[in-house]
Amino acid sequence: MPYRSVEKGDRISEYTLVDKIGQGGFGVVWKAEHAQIAGKFVAIKIPTSPEGMDYLRQEAVFQHELDHPNIVKTIGLDTKHDPPYFIMEYVEGRNLRELMAEDGILPPPYAIDIAVQACEALDFAHGKGIVHKDVKPENILVEKKRLDISNRGKALMHYVKITDLGLGMFPARPGSEIVMSENAARTSGVRILSGTLFYMAPEQMAPGRQVDARADIYSLGVVLYEMLTGELPLGMDMPSELNPVVTPELDAICKRALSIDRDKRYQSTRELAADLQRAKEAFLLKLVAQGTPALEAGPKGEIRRLTPFAVPLGPSVHSTAPRRAGRRRVEWVLAAVALFLLAASAWGFLRVRRASHERRDLDRKVAEVSAYRLSGPLEIDARPAEAEIAIDGQSLGVGPVSLPHPTWRRHVLRFTKEYYAPRELVLEPVGTDDSRRFRIVDAATGREIGVQDCERGLRLAGVELTRLKGRVEITTPGVDNAEVRIDDKLYGVTPFSRELDAGEHQFAIARAGYDDVSFTEKIEAGSKIGRAIVLVEAGRAPAAAKPTTHRLHLVSTPPDAVVYVNSEERGRTPCDLDLPAGRHQLKLVKKHYDTHSVELAVEAPGSREYELARVRARVTFDSDPRGATVYVDGQKVGVTPATAEGVESGSHKATFVLEGHYDQSASFEVVSREPVDRPVKASLQRIPPGRLVVDCEIRGVEVFVDGRAAGRAPLSKAVETGRRRIRILGTERIVTVDPGADVKLSLGLRDLEMARIPEGEFRYGSSDARPGEIYSRSEKTPAYYADIYEVTNEQYLQFTQHVRETGDHSRCHADERRDPPLTHEPVLWKDARYNGPRQPVVGVTWYDAYAYAAWAGKRLPTEMEWEKAARGKTGWTYPWGNDWAMPERRCNASGKDDGYEFTSPVGVCGGASPFGCFDMVGNVREWCADNYETKIGSKISVQGKVLRGGSFLAREYNTTTMRESEPALHTSATVGFRCVLDDKK
Repeated sequence: MPYRSVEKGDRISEYTLVDKIGQGGFGVVWKAEHAQIAGKFVAIKIPTSPEGMDYLRQEAVFQHELDHPNIVKTIGLDTKHDPPYFIMEYVEGRNLRELMAEDGILPPPYAIDIAVQACEALDFAHGKGIVHKDVKPENILVEKKRLDISNRGKALMHYVKITDLGLGMFPARPGSEIVMSENAARTSGVRILSGTLFYMAPEQMAPGRQVDARADIYSLGVVLYEMLTGELPLGMDMPSELNPVVTPELDAICKRALSIDRDKRYQSTRELAADLQRAKEAFLLKLVAQGTPALEAGPKGEIRRLTPFAVPLGPSVHSTAPRRAGRRRVEWVLAAVALFLLAASAWGFLRVRRASHERRDLDRKVAEVSAYRLSGPLEIDARPAEAEIAIDGQSLGVGPVSLPHPTWRRHVLRFTKEYYAPRELVLEPVGTDDSRRFRIVDAATGREIGVQDCERGLRLAGVELTRLKGRVEITTPGVDNAEVRIDDKLYGVTPFSRELDAGEHQFAIARAGYDDVSFTEKIEAGSKIGRAIVLVEAGRAPAAAKPTTHRLHLVSTPPDAVVYVNSEERGRTPCDLDLPAGRHQLKLVKKHYDTHSVELAVEAPGSREYELARVRARVTFDSDPRGATVYVDGQKVGVTPATAEGVESGSHKATFVLEGHYDQSASFEVVSREPVDRPVKASLQRIPPGRLVVDCEIRGVEVFVDGRAAGRAPLSKAVETGRRRIRILGTERIVTVDPGADVKLSLGLRDLEMARIPEGEFRYGSSDARPGEIYSRSEKTPAYYADIYEVTNEQYLQFTQHVRETGDHSRCHADERRDPPLTHEPVLWKDARYNGPRQPVVGVTWYDAYAYAAWAGKRLPTEMEWEKAARGKTGWTYPWGNDWAMPERRCNASGKDDGYEFTSPVGVCGGASPFGCFDMVGNVREWCADNYETKIGSKISVQGKVLRGGSFLAREYNTTTMRESEPALHTSATVGFRCVLDDKK
């Protein structure tokens, strides 16, 4: 026979059932709270039939075997109880199916993080010899949290737990049959599919075919494909064909994981996880390298849009059940997301600041044109159609309604109807004079529903309201199985308990041999009404007259509401009232909750239970000066002047944050639905600046603070407090400036990695000149400074970031091609053989080298300056002497003789010049400022730019007098550069 049915409030073991949170093919899952330990929650699965008992027991045993952070833990099991139950760990959040239904297509980094954690769980299970066999979104629980990871704000984390091992198997155990799941709604709304069948590997559907861990890899591949595209892989489409954000690396991973031939699939989830991590790194590096607009920065550095953006106008979710934040161990995913944000921060921080200024500018512009009226109407209709619609507090009447030529400014729409949850939508103006749009936001959740063009008007069709419900319980003392008809429809028999739509309903109670009883009952939202109906045998008068008063038990959620009956105070809930038969006016009053008024019909003893609605109100915020970001209880509201819709009643804390000012907090309390009369305001105190004192051994050089010119060294300047980025001659230092404090920074030649080359004569050229070399002669140069090392990749990266973020080409050579402007990014930067941080930058043109040197406050050397830095007054063939052989390792040996097959990190080899300059012969050839000229008769021909120093490809042929030429736009793995600076003493 079927098991006993259970309902909310029933007791299972030491736990009380709170909410039904899911239903699968074999059981119903309830959230339950410990009866004596408040706030301790578990999940309890109860089979729907005796046939599901075996799967319940199997799931409990399997999960008990698997103690892993990404697998739901077993707490208890009782198969003898009626009904049987399985108690397991409760995960705050929802399953992946529900997450995708709400969030749509997931950004690739989030989808990868979820898949990698699932891989970790499955790898652990496979190591124990257990195959899940039913991997699908419903069995992947995901908890979303926003955690502080730096002083830039919060980041979104996804914590994953695998559950539902009821179909799992041990090695050599026969496979279970295909089971069709009851709930498998699609996320995209394009197709409606049901069943686990679509997630099963081909071998699972072949009779007698042995199933191993590779079947779970196939199923996880289907889940990954669905997270990236919102579709199942039913055809030949690659994920990138459905979602252009998806990279080729993810296409290849999905293709391999979904291979019909399991020998061509990934052979372990560990191997799959490794490829996913590499794909994520490649995705993030691609975003940073391209500066793609698909990556937008949200509040305080949080990364948002990484998916195509399209959200339909759907119903709001009305829920009165509070969510409790679960506590879970922060695992390795924290480091992964931190790496994600750090990778983006190289360019994202400036974009965030720029976006903040642009937002404030747009707000000011919207205020200036607030009187602008659209050329078309605002047309609105709701479901149900009889809902009353108001805009900015003014009623427009019952829908559908039309408001001609509304102004292009912020509007609040409110929809109300008796027995339905009220709903508010906010229309926020976005765009420009040439492109006017409204951003539509659900005020209760703060969630953006969509963005619509509005120049010719705006139509909001089918705004859905949620019907409220109440519960009615009817008993017939001494008589069971009496029919209960509601509004002429048979609903069941007594004892009867059911949720009904709020409203007035006609009840009829009937049983053969007894007189029928009819009555009307008004069901209020959130109420619980109990009626005890005394049935009288047909043809027989009642044994006694009905009492003149009836005992009524009143309960409210939350309790302790003041009870007024006919305007007379009668105590606080819960309470028992003796009331005369008839109709009474009942009112429940509690601070921070709406007053609940209802007409109470008393005809028999019974009970009433009412749920009070929390008050919400609109609150405005302002600051002096304006432009401060406002946070209410840690959640961002906007930039002053700002408005928060639907702030819950009670005490709150508002925090105002403005760069250059101390954070200011203000407490306020919401007690009614009326908007707060005056704005919550803060007067922000400016943080006293600190003083930056910079000294440099090279006097008169330009000092940059956070990328902006601040003066010349020595420098003493007031700067804003916080972390500041100081750049001198391409060398960067990070300092922290405290309010009112002095920060001193001193840079010597060693810090700047430069050497001073004194003025005077030296022997220039070769006494035994080879073709192209200059014959020896005496030359004289003024004093100058030369880089000790060739410019490295990490130094050059700072320059390209500056160009990408600012688009500043003001210091580039006048002859540089400008249409489009050069990005100055080296062509070999993605080649792992040459892209180490301390390897010399290669693959750069002469124009790239010129632009970097000018950005760093230096210049390219003449070939005379280059040669003097390489040999001084010695006249040596090599920087270290006239003999090729020397005791130290050299970086100009062909092949691997010096320990490096290609370029080496700068300065790791010996053979420094008399002035301490490294790699003047070997490693890479170096651009000089001069043209390479040849004279034929009286005519001079320019053949390109001079290159000096030779590269890693030659040995003794690299000398201090060797000269070569290449066109200015030439790029090569053997060409880099170093810089010089005039000594202006």
